Amino acid sequence: MKYRSYAILMMIFTAGLVSAQTLPPGSLDPEFNPGEGLEANPVLFSTIRVRAMEDGGALVGGDFISFNGAQNGSLLYVNADGSLNSAFNANYPCNGIVRDIELLDDGKILLGSTSSFSPGSGFSGGNLLVHSVAAQGDKILVGGEFENFQGSQTRYLSRLNADGTADPSFEHPYNGAAYNFSNGRIHTIRVQADNKILVAGPVGTFDEIFHTFQRLEENGQPDEDFNSAVDALNGSVRDIQVLNDGKILIIGSFTQYGGTTVGRICRLNSDGSLDTGFNGAITQLNVNNVLTTRLERMTLQPDGKILVVGWFEEAGDESYGSIVRLNADGSFDESWTTGSGLNYPGTDVSVTPDGNIFVAGRFWGYNGQSTGALTRLLGEPLTLTGTNEEAQNQPRLYPNPGSGLFQIETDTEWRSVRVIDLTGKLMWSTAANHSQPSFLPLSHLSEGIYFVEFQGNRERFVKRLVISK
Repeated sequence: MKYRSYAILMMIFTAGLVSAQTLPPGSLDPEFNPGEGLEANPVLFSTIRVRAMEDGGALVGGDFISFNGAQNGSLLYVNADGSLNSAFNANYPCNGIVRDIELLDDGKILLGSTSSFSPGSGFSGGNLLVHSVAAQGDKILVGGEFENFQGSQTRYLSRLNADGTADPSFEHPYNGAAYNFSNGRIHTIRVQADNKILVAGPVGTFDEIFHTFQRLEENGQPDEDFNSAVDALNGSVRDIQVLNDGKILIIGSFTQYGGTTVGRICRLNSDGSLDTGFNGAITQLNVNNVLTTRLERMTLQPDGKILVVGWFEEAGDESYGSIVRLNADGSFDESWTTGSGLNYPGTDVSVTPDGNIFVAGRFWGYNGQSTGALTRLLGEPLTLTGTNEEAQNQPRLYPNPGSGLFQIETDTEWRSVRVIDLTGKLMWSTAANHSQPSFLPLSHLSEGIYFVEFQGNRERFVKRLVISK
């Protein structure tokens, strides 16, 4: 097993300049500081979902206990800097477990949750769980573990009108006798641009359970032109992405598609046949301490790269720690550097407008650093630049080098001060107001070179710091 090393770019010192450091893609974003952060429920298959918002923050929902030690329900809005958006959480409390989040074009938010979802008698039968929601024009598709909605049979899958009432014109095949397995479910729904519906999940009868991956017409009837047979998969499909060219990416626990080894990820042509031009580099996954090995969730970057999280530690002969980035052709992105990665499974991933990456899951650390169950990674290299030493508002640190206690002199009020090591790990941080001299208590850190980031309202300085004992 080998680990990807960090690629660190150091700027040569010149008169009047401070060194610069470049953090590679996959590093923790030093501008995201959630404190103690999100604590996931330790139940084995608990799930946390995350959706990046236009302002750089994130909507987070799922099976978690607290955020920064306080219980706030199961739906949170986390600001771009990692702080909790208290106003949102006060106005939109949610006590049921959120299992899916869909952001609609009109700015509204569609939730799949165990709390009250719609008017009337709602869902009944089965295990009463909603796993997936999706917008289809002005309609709402709901997938999960249920038998009825508002008194009418609609096993595993239902379509609602915009006001939450049942749409009687939607008729799908899962109400038939071939699908009477009460523990079956549709856990993934994706809608194509032509309003056709891709669905996946374990369904069937008590005598025969199979992992369906099927495309339905807009009205719910099977699409006869889609070539995915029920025996094409030997495991479940956990997520689906429709590409701009109409091709389809699927991930999950399967290792074969139609008898061809695909390694838990494959790309299909628009008719459901296997696209053999996709590299599919993830041919082997290794995992410890959990009962399953699978790719759980993926998202696409604007450049076509594919971010995947799941229940794995190694992909092929590389260590990725439950998160990996692939090129558009399926090969590993060699610029992606995670170190040891997540210390437990990731269950969702979402890209911010500026290209950084929110990751949520059952983990509590990333590359050896405590993060809680929500963190943000860099999608592109970030250079922490230096500035002229003679600038009047430049903070001053002394003694430097020093043994661990450093004095700060500055005339500027700083919103935060953070200490980062050469691998990009956040080693110490605090909210600070240094209008008067203060200190950095860093005696607990080992000898070496560090960077101190001073973040103001409109400016940012990075100072090189040396600890020598």
